[in-house]
Amino acid sequence: MPTQPYLTQIVHRGARCLPDQTCLVFGDRRTSNDRFADRVARLAGAFTRSGVRADDRISIIALNSDRVVETIFGALWAGAVASTWSTG
Repeated sequence: MPTQPYLTQIVHRGARCLPDQTCLVFGDRRTSNDRFADRVARLAGAFTRSGVRADDRISIIALNSDRVVETIFGALWAGAVASTWSTG
């Protein structure tokens, strides 16, 4: 693990230390730390498979929701930079 902190470290730590604790709430949807980490990792993999490389920019235009948070962390996990424009 790098000695310098990185933005996805909170996802790793939450899944490892408190896997069943709720980390996201949106409406009636609750996401635990381990589920969040799994969704972020899968999204990062999808970004990578689609050709996203380190330092690429990913633009996110969406309504505010828990899915936006997952997408931002998925981009970061893939090594990209997330640029968001959210409404609502």
